[in-house]
Amino acid sequence: MTTIATKYLKDYQATSYLVDTIDLKFEIKDTFVIVTSKTKYQQNGTSNSLELAGSAKLKSVIVDGNELTDYKLADDKLSLNNLPASFTLEIVTHVDAFNNKSCMGLYASNGNLFTQCEPEGFRKITYYLDRPDVMAKFTTTIIGDKDLYPVLLSNGNKISEKILANNQIKVIWEDPYKKPSYLFALVAGKFAFIDDTFTTKSGRKVKLEVYSEAESINQCQHCLESLKRAMEWDEKRFSLEYDLDVYMIVASGDFNMGAMENKGLNIFNTKYVLAETKTATDTDFINVEAVVGHEYFHNWTGNRVTCRDWFQLSLKEGLTVFRDQEFTADLHSRTVKRIQDVKNLRQMQFTEDASPLSHPVRPESYMEINNFYTMTVYEKGAEVVRMYQTILGKEGFNHGLALYFERHDGYAVTCEDFCKAMADANKIDLSQFMLWYSQSGTPHLSISDHYNEETKEYSITFKQSIPNNPTAKAMLIPVSIGLILENGKNIIPDIKSYNSIIRDNEVILLLNEAENTFIFSGISEKPTPSILRGFSAPVIINYAYNENQLYTLARHDNDSFNRWEALQSIYKAEINRIYHSEAPEKLEINQNITKIISELLNDATIDPALKALSINLPAFAELSISYPNTDVKKLVESIKRLKSIIANELEAQLLAVYKDNQTVSYDFNDAGKRALKNTLLGYLMQGSNADKYVELVAAQYKNADNMTDKIGALSAINDNDSPVRHQLLDNFAQEYANYPLVMDKWFSLQSQSQLPDTIDNVANLLNHPSFDKENPNKLYSLVRAFTANPIYFNTDAGYNFIAEEIIRIDSFNPGVAGRIANGFSSIANYESKYQTLVKPQLQKIMAKENLSRDVYEIISKTLQQIQ
Repeated sequence: MTTIATKYLKDYQATSYLVDTIDLKFEIKDTFVIVTSKTKYQQNGTSNSLELAGSAKLKSVIVDGNELTDYKLADDKLSLNNLPASFTLEIVTHVDAFNNKSCMGLYASNGNLFTQCEPEGFRKITYYLDRPDVMAKFTTTIIGDKDLYPVLLSNGNKISEKILANNQIKVIWEDPYKKPSYLFALVAGKFAFIDDTFTTKSGRKVKLEVYSEAESINQCQHCLESLKRAMEWDEKRFSLEYDLDVYMIVASGDFNMGAMENKGLNIFNTKYVLAETKTATDTDFINVEAVVGHEYFHNWTGNRVTCRDWFQLSLKEGLTVFRDQEFTADLHSRTVKRIQDVKNLRQMQFTEDASPLSHPVRPESYMEINNFYTMTVYEKGAEVVRMYQTILGKEGFNHGLALYFERHDGYAVTCEDFCKAMADANKIDLSQFMLWYSQSGTPHLSISDHYNEETKEYSITFKQSIPNNPTAKAMLIPVSIGLILENGKNIIPDIKSYNSIIRDNEVILLLNEAENTFIFSGISEKPTPSILRGFSAPVIINYAYNENQLYTLARHDNDSFNRWEALQSIYKAEINRIYHSEAPEKLEINQNITKIISELLNDATIDPALKALSINLPAFAELSISYPNTDVKKLVESIKRLKSIIANELEAQLLAVYKDNQTVSYDFNDAGKRALKNTLLGYLMQGSNADKYVELVAAQYKNADNMTDKIGALSAINDNDSPVRHQLLDNFAQEYANYPLVMDKWFSLQSQSQLPDTIDNVANLLNHPSFDKENPNKLYSLVRAFTANPIYFNTDAGYNFIAEEIIRIDSFNPGVAGRIANGFSSIANYESKYQTLVKPQLQKIMAKENLSRDVYEIISKTLQQIQ
C-alpha cells in the first residue's frame, strides 16, 4: 500500500487565511444533498494561496461572483492561487449522505440525516479550512420535504421557518458565537421531542429539548433531568452559565462515539440518552447523566475555548472528563466514583501506556487523528487536570480556570495556555508540570522508608522512573500521604520539607526530582504509610508492605480510597502466589482474606456499593501488565481460583447478605444494594456448589422489576453451561428483540462467556436477526467486546475472527475498525506463543487493499513490537 504520511506537532503553522463568516445551505433531494457554502475569507500573512480540505463531489467554485476553473483538486485537497486579501468563496458540492456508512460527515440513519464533524468530518460535506484554529460565525439554511423532514435543526438559534412550494420547508439557524468546523451540526428527519426550561443564575430562560424517534421518546426524561442538573451544577461549582436561547440533544442509533458537543445541538448515541428502569441498568442511568454533563460542560471547555490543533485534544477532553467526574462525585458517592474511575484507568489506560500504542497526553505525531481519542488523552488527561486541583486546592484551581476563560474566551489555544493560567493565577511555577503532557508511559514510584527510634523521625524516599520510557525526565508528582500507628490511629505528621503542602488535614508531598526524601518528626513509633491517598497521581507505587501493614490500612485508614486499595493489594498478592504455584489446586488461601471480607460484609456503616467494589477482585487487564510475558490462561485461572475459594469458605455468609439486600420495589437509591447483591450472586456461581444456586439465579431473573437485576442474573450464570442459562438468554432475546440497546447487553454477555463454544457462538451471532453488521453499537457490543475475553480472544480462532471482522468493517467504517484493532495491542506483553499466533493475522490485515489510516497506524505499531 502507499505510504501514509505522519503529521507532527512541531510542524504547526497558522493558516494563510482566516474566516469571518460562513453561510451554509443544505437542499435535501431524494438521493443526495446539495450543499452551498459562502465563506468570507481574510488574509492572515502574506501568502495569497489557499488549500482547503474536502472529499465531497465538487460542482462549482466561485470567487467574488466569478466562477473559477484553474483550481487544483487532488488528494482530497482543493488548491486556489492568486487570491485577493479578502474575498467571498462560494462552493457547491453534492453529498451522497444516503450511502455513507462511516457515520462521519453527513450521513443517513433510519431515514433521518445526521452529521458528525469531529475531528475531520466537515470536509466530507464541503471544501473548507477544516481545522480547529479557524473559528467563524455560522448561518445554516436547510430545505427539505416537510413530510420526510419535518424537523430541521442546526447550531445556535432558529431565526426563520417557512413553508415553500412543492411541499418544501425552509429553516434558518444562526449561531452568534464563532466556532471551528468540527462543532457544526445538522439534523433532519422525523422525531418526537420533550422539552422544559432552565432559568440561568442571571435570569435568562433557556429552552431545553431532547429529540428521539417516536417509539423511544418515553425513555428520554432522565436525559432531560440530567441536563438541568448539569446546568445548575456548572453554575454553582464553576460559575459558568449557558449562552444560547435553546439547548438541544438528539439521539442517533448509528453513532461512532458516545456523544458530540456541537454548539447548542448535541448529537448523542442513543446509549447515552435512553434510560428507564425496565430497559436500563443503574450504571446506564449514571452514564447517561455523566455523558449529558460532559457534553454540556464542553460548552465552555471546548466550545467557547477550543484547541489550536488536534495535538491539543486533551486540553478540552481531559478538562471536561475531570469536570464530568466531579459532577458525578458531587451528585452521588465521591468514594465510589473515584474507585470506579481508577479501576477504569488501570484496566484500560495503564494497559495502553504499557502497549505499542503508548503515547503522551499530548501526542507529538499521528497518522490518523481518530486514533487519538484514547484513554490516555481522555482519562489520563483528566488525572493531569485533577493534579492541578490537588496541588493548587479547589479555590486555586477555580481561580486558574477563571483566568483561563478571561484570557482565551473565543480563541483556539494550547495546553501551555491552560498551564500558564493556572500558574499565573496562583503565582506558582508549573513549568515542570508540563512534562505530564509530553512524556509517555506510567510513572513508577519505588519507595523505601526508615524510622529513627532516637530522634523519633520517620523518613520516606521516592525514586521515580518510567520503565518503558527510560529517558524520561523527573516529573512534578503530588503524593497525598498519611501515617497510621499500630493501634490504628491516623496522624497528621509534622514535616520538614519545603516541597510539601498541608491543607485540610491532608499532607501532599511534591516529588520533583529523580529521588526525593521527606522527613516527618515527632513520630512515636514506626508508622504504616498510607501512600497516594485518593489516588493523587496516575502512577504505580512499589512499596514493600508486609501483610500486617496491608491489613492495618484495610481496617483503619481514614482515606476510604486507600482502604479499598489495601484490599486490592491483598488480593493481588494472593493471586500472584497462586499464579506462581506449581500446584495451585492444592494451595490453601490465606485465611486473613476471608476474615476481612467477612468483617467488611458485616459492617453496617459501609455503603453497600463500596462493599461491592471492595470484594471485587482485580481484573485480568489490570493485572496482566504486572506479569511480563503473561501466561493468559494461567492468570485467568489464578483469579478464578481465588474467587472460587472465597465463595466456598464464605458461602453461607454470602448467601445471607445476598438475601438481606433484596428490595421490595425499584428505587434508584437502592443501587448500592443491587450492586452488592449481584456481586454476591456472581461469587456463589463461581464456587464449588454453583449448581445449587442456578435456581436462585433463575428466580432473580424471573422476579426482577428492573434491568439491573436481570443483567445481574445473566452475568452470574454466564460461565455456567446449564440449560437454565440458555433458557434465560432465549427468554431475554424474545422479550427485548425490539430494544436495540438492551440487545447490545445480550450480545456483550455472550462475547464475554468462558464457555467452550464461545468463539463459534460469537461468530454465529453476527447473523442473528437483531444484529446489524454495520451499526457501531452492535459492532462494539459483540466484536469489540470479544477482544476483552482473555481466554477465547487469545486463540488462533479468536485472532482470525477479529482480523476478518476488522478487514470487513474497515471498508465502510474505518473509525470503528480502528477501535476494534486496538484489541490486539496488549498481545506484545504476552507469552511468545500468543505473539506467534497473532502475527500472521496482523500481516493479513496489513495486506488489505486500501487499508484505512485508522487501522494501518494501530496494526503497524502493534506489529513492530510483536516477536
